[in-house]
Amino acid sequence: MSEAQQKALELKNAGNEFFAKGDHKKAIESFTEAIQLDPTNHVLYSNRAASHTSLRDFSSALQDAEKTIELNPSFVKGYVRKAVALYYLRRFDEAELAYKHLMEVDPSTSAHSVGQQQSALGSAVSKTIPDGSWGQLVAPFSSEAPHGILKEAVAPACDWLLDRGCVGVISVGPAAEMNKLTPEERVDLSKHVAEHFGSKCRSIAFADVSVKDLANHVVQLARSGAKAVILPLVAPFFEKNVSTAEFTSRIADLVGKISLVSDVSVILGLAEMSSSLSIPPATLSAAFAAAPGHLGLFIDHSAGMGSLKAKKDVIPAHAKVFGSTLSNLIESWTGGVNGYMGIAGAFFPHIIQWTFAHYQDKVELNVQRSSMIQRFLSVAELTVKRFFPINAKMYLKITNDVAFENLGIVTRQPHEPDDIPGEEDIVRLTHLHELVHYVMDGLKE
Repeated sequence: MSEAQQKALELKNAGNEFFAKGDHKKAIESFTEAIQLDPTNHVLYSNRAASHTSLRDFSSALQDAEKTIELNPSFVKGYVRKAVALYYLRRFDEAELAYKHLMEVDPSTSAHSVGQQQSALGSAVSKTIPDGSWGQLVAPFSSEAPHGILKEAVAPACDWLLDRGCVGVISVGPAAEMNKLTPEERVDLSKHVAEHFGSKCRSIAFADVSVKDLANHVVQLARSGAKAVILPLVAPFFEKNVSTAEFTSRIADLVGKISLVSDVSVILGLAEMSSSLSIPPATLSAAFAAAPGHLGLFIDHSAGMGSLKAKKDVIPAHAKVFGSTLSNLIESWTGGVNGYMGIAGAFFPHIIQWTFAHYQDKVELNVQRSSMIQRFLSVAELTVKRFFPINAKMYLKITNDVAFENLGIVTRQPHEPDDIPGEEDIVRLTHLHELVHYVMDGLKE
């Protein structure tokens, strides 16, 4: 061993000690000095790649991983570093190939299989679930009992959402009235929407988690054309005090049954339905770990950014996170949320999409416009929540758009006289419609 190589070895050992202590910057400095003395030592590049990964500098990690492989093509850790870097860079197709290679050369390590599943799912999610504002289709019921779905009203309603810039449509959503759709009607409605859109737009559907054979129901929704099937976090699937172990077991059991029922590839999502029934970050993390090849979406309903950030931090890189509240909408965009999948998507998805498209553009989304949008969202949220989804149908009627001329303002939900909108609510919705026009005019100026 030459004097330079001996010194490089000492620097490598120092770098390893820094790495063990969590001082990754110092570790990188030590490994870099060692590389200058011994530039053909593949282990030094591999170790530096690990330090870059710990600092989330995945581009540098990938460069070092590829140099490691170049110097020693038989060194397994080089491929591990490369696969991990590609995964976190969201280059999922390449990451999947890298993990497949690892499964061939190092079949005893189960982590490679998990990485391959996550990368494959990440690739599917990125290709089929676009970022941005998703529109909520409000089920168009016939005015006549038993209030069946008006299929002829579905296509115009979908096109209305698409014309307002929606990147996708929630064909069977979380609306209260949707809980009165039978499982068969959910599948039929999802199929009808998917057939209408074809390749023009993506659609997803919420499952009925109360059905006895949930796995078969999920597969049927996937086969209907829904690009993802969302599992709402409500009883009996999820309760406020459910343990992490119990909920993880439910996820794993469902995924296992889906695999037995069909070989159809199903992208699953979890959706919070209220801030009072929020899923703890530890439980959320465990759920994703239990379904690495299936769970690829999370719809958050946090009231504040602190709660949202805590959950986003534990969700793996291959999954997407969408918001469903208006109170922290613009702030959530800057926090890395992929889009919006809340009920306001039935009212003014074009305003939500505009903020998503321009929040990074300091010229377009200037202080005045940002303030105007935020004030509008704060006022609109109360009206949107009040009596949803019947209020959404009333609002759509107020627009006088021909797309809704056959839309019956009915619901299957049993209700008391005080549980339906009155004159005051019609005024609220009319005012909301006027505000939407005012905001859109302001954004065009």
